[in-house]
Order: sequence, then C-alpha cells, then structure tokens
Amino acid sequence: MSTHPYTEDQLVEQPAIGLFAALGWIVAGPPHDAGLVGEPRDAGLLGRETKGEVVLGARLRAALERLNPVLPPEAITAAVDELTRDRSAMSLEAANREVYLLLKEGTGLPRAYGKPLYEQKCSALFEHIYEAYPERDAGVYSAG
Repeated sequence: MSTHPYTEDQLVEQPAIGLFAALGWIVAGPPHDAGLVGEPRDAGLLGRETKGEVVLGARLRAALERLNPVLPPEAITAAVDELTRDRSAMSLEAANREVYLLLKEGTGLPRAYGKPLYEQKCSALFEHIYEAYPERDAGVYSAG
C-alpha cells in the first residue's frame, strides 16, 4: 500500500472506517501484517474474492435462510442471484430502487408461501392487530 497521503485509502476509506468505529460499528478488516508474517493475503476480505466485491455472499445467503426457513436451497440461490445480478447498465437511482423493492416487497423473489397460506397468515395477523387495539378505528383489513 502506498504511503502517499493522497490515496483513496487515506482520503476516503480510513476516514469512513474511523467514523463507523466512532459510531459504535465493529470494524472488520485485514490485520496490519496481512500477507507479511504468516497471515493470509485474503485476511479481512470477509469471504470476498476481492475488495471490489460489495456483497458478502455468504452472509446474504445466511440471512435469507434465517428469514425464510421454509424456502428450499434452490430458491435461496435464486434470490441471491437476483439480488446480486449486475445492474451496472442501470442508473444508480434505478438500480437502488430495484434492489430496495426486491428487499422490501419481495418483487421477483421466490415466495416462501403459496397464495392461500400467505392470505391466511395475513388475515391472522390483521385479526390479531385489530383485536389487540380495539380502541383504534382501523377500518377493514384485507389480505387480498
């Protein structure tokens, strides 16, 4: 690594890392002696092939499996593939919106439940909310 003071590392990465640490985030990165005294060169890559990869694939897969325990492995793989596909031809705004909608609404991602079970679960949830807060005039809820 260059010791020149005008590198991306010195001007952008290190201040950002310092800010996240000051905000209480756990900062993960390579040890100072990575690749020098027995440490593997990929120490600190957190399972990525290069620092240029922005998605920690193993962690994404684990989170999807934890959040969707009934999905088969091939559905999880399809979700990971869809979330991480190349969007470089899109504007940043469009790419960000698309990933946001995938994560927020599941648009285009495999569903854990078929429509009847989904509607049943939604109806049960709405009924619970309605009964838990009878003082609120919540109107009529519909899962469909």
